[in-house]
Amino acid sequence: VMEIHRFLNNEPVLVGPPSAAYRIRKLIRRRRGVVTAAAVILVVLLIGGVATGWQTYAVRRQSEKLRASLDFLHDMLRTPDPLALGRDAKVMDMLDGAAVRVETQFAGAPEVAASIRHAFARTYEALGLYGQAETHARFAVDTYTRDLGPENRETLDAVGLLALILFDKDEVDDAE
Repeated sequence: VMEIHRFLNNEPVLVGPPSAAYRIRKLIRRRRGVVTAAAVILVVLLIGGVATGWQTYAVRRQSEKLRASLDFLHDMLRTPDPLALGRDAKVMDMLDGAAVRVETQFAGAPEVAASIRHAFARTYEALGLYGQAETHARFAVDTYTRDLGPENRETLDAVGLLALILFDKDEVDDAE
């Protein structure tokens, strides 16, 4: 009779030695609320850990892109050689030399190349060199659209720049 009461109260039955699994099942049935809360907390912690890991990866990736861009730009600004270009080295000369290097230096990092070429397109556009600006802007638009999607902020910014360049070139139909 005592065993029946123990069974009905979700307590271990003493007829034989209880196994670990049996005792755990009984504990879970007796403390269902506590076990549920602990399981929810564990799931939240796991999700938080995965999200934190993913964010860390994304930040590192972005940091590597920025470092590569910064190194390239520092290199580009040191490039003008007054002996080779004369004392009047121009921004255009720096850009032309750097544009050639972007292709090879960032062949494995298309988003970084697109970011730099987007900056080149802005500079060429400001200098009134719309042909060079268009080439770089189209590369940025194509790369961003492929890698980041057509609705991404960087893609839309590059599309806007390309439209401005085409408008400046009096190619209004293409700019739309």
